[in-house]
Amino acid sequence: MIVNARPRARMLSAVVAALAVLALPTSGCDMLSAFRGEEEADTTVEELSGSIGPCLSWFDRGVVDVAMSGDGSRVAYIASRRPESLPEDAWRSGDRAVFVRDRTEQGATSTRYIASTWAPLDEIPAYSTEDPQRDGKDDAIPLAEQLQELALSDDGSRIVVGVSREGIEGGLAKLYAGSIPEDTTSTLRPPDGGLTVVPINTIQSAEAVNRFELSPDGSKVAAALGPRGELRIYDLNANVPIVYNLGDDNAVTISNELPPISTSILVERRAAILTGGSALHWSPDGTRIAFSRTVPVTTSYIQIVDVATGEVTTVRRIVGVTAPQLAWATDSASLFVLTTRLAESEAFGNSEVRRLAAEEDGEQLGSAMSMTREPHWRSEPNGLASLGNDRQFVVSLDGRIFRLDFPSDEAQAPRKLEFGALPSGTNIPAQRVLTSADADIAVFTVVTGGVVRVGQRAYVSQNECPEAPTREAQPTGAAGEEAADEEAPSPTAEG
Repeated sequence: MIVNARPRARMLSAVVAALAVLALPTSGCDMLSAFRGEEEADTTVEELSGSIGPCLSWFDRGVVDVAMSGDGSRVAYIASRRPESLPEDAWRSGDRAVFVRDRTEQGATSTRYIASTWAPLDEIPAYSTEDPQRDGKDDAIPLAEQLQELALSDDGSRIVVGVSREGIEGGLAKLYAGSIPEDTTSTLRPPDGGLTVVPINTIQSAEAVNRFELSPDGSKVAAALGPRGELRIYDLNANVPIVYNLGDDNAVTISNELPPISTSILVERRAAILTGGSALHWSPDGTRIAFSRTVPVTTSYIQIVDVATGEVTTVRRIVGVTAPQLAWATDSASLFVLTTRLAESEAFGNSEVRRLAAEEDGEQLGSAMSMTREPHWRSEPNGLASLGNDRQFVVSLDGRIFRLDFPSDEAQAPRKLEFGALPSGTNIPAQRVLTSADADIAVFTVVTGGVVRVGQRAYVSQNECPEAPTREAQPTGAAGEEAADEEAPSPTAEG
């Protein structure tokens, strides 16, 4: 399965400009990666794959967001370059496309595009006119949708795409869901071309989607909506929303209809679950969702929602720390929590990772792992991701990536590992990193020469980069896409 360590930030331009040179780790078990890249005009011809260092390669350009299947065999991503099989007259400046890159057991890869920016589906109606010869239709204003974010089910068969649109502020306007075509020449497009709207929010009331996550089995979408991050679920198999309401007696009730649009300040509906817009984390068994809600700035509540009942469990209330980072344990019964203390003399202090029972006032299980702040650090650890063995984790910190190792024997001290420095001009903005334990790889976005690409790290759970295995020749990708040759990992040791 894939563990999500993503705060889905959308302010990429500023992030890219501010990034320092990063370094990468070794880890592996679920998903790592993502941040949004700047738009790039498709005006130059350049290589679509390359190598950055030992066990570290990249592919494509103009990357906006990345997702990966649980076994690491499929990577889907949004990029701002024109697919080679798409005619030039079908591509406009600012368009984006969704690509799928598949890997065989022998390591050969093929890349194809499955969707590109579609014609506007909504419009602002024109004002009526006195001219009887005109109905005002030509004056309607089309509302274009922009591909922004995506998610994959663990088996890589189902995809959810989030789009932005003019008139919807503070998040995404719509979510679309579909199945990735088995026919490698087919593409997806709404409203009747394989992508259908996920009716989890009310467009008419400009209700934005702040966060969304696909359940591990791909059957449900969880979303945080509006400025307070109201949690709703959409069951893709049953085609019904799951809306949690709070009754007069403060009991949670569940409705399978979206709330009515409020037309009066006298109409009051109370949402039962507010996330504050924080990251959503599905449990591995798909029955619960965890999040950390910070109110006010220095007080955080680690909470868990039972999807079936809407019951909310407060695992811990923590004071004096930055927003906690969460990762589920493989047993779906406990959580790993990364906290960083606020310090009077500095913006932040030392950090700790604890394992807490996923229950009310959850007790700490085992010893905590501490990370002592170093003087040159300019940020706090972010994006905790488990590698699937409940002992190794990945965090991004100060423009680099670290692996945290909990020893199996508590008598041994935990370790914090950082791996080889990257070439000048190469950055890894690891706001979201995806890992697969099955494939022992990490996927993320990487900036080389000012271009945002998909980065891939092999042997993430190991301390050295072993000799590269023999690989088959790369085939040509479907739908006219040339498969980007993946650089074989160098046998150079690291660490």
